Amino acid sequence: MGFLPPYRGMDVVEWPILEDHVENVGITVHFMDQGLDTGDILRTRQIHLKPGENISDLRERIEPIMCQTLVDTSIDFLEGRIERQPQKKQAGKQYFRMHPILLNIVNEKLKSIQKL
Repeated sequence: MGFLPPYRGMDVVEWPILEDHVENVGITVHFMDQGLDTGDILRTRQIHLKPGENISDLRERIEPIMCQTLVDTSIDFLEGRIERQPQKKQAGKQYFRMHPILLNIVNEKLKSIQKL
């Protein structure tokens, strides 16, 4: 989970919501390298928020999308339909585990986003 390169590390579904960058809620299929979420990207996919979701609901909804995207992307890569896209290390920021107080703020933001 996480939309690379801007959001690397932990709780990268929550951080874009906290920072009012909901367009960066998503998933990325990428290669592993020595860095943290810095490997070449194969595919990103934006995930749109749905009314009534909290973070737990959102993460649960993303899991099967993530698995299917990994399978589809792997096949596309192996069959030569997509290529590796290198990331610039400075294009992203590493995030760490979100404090529960901030997580509560994220859930409140989700409630207000859904009312718009």
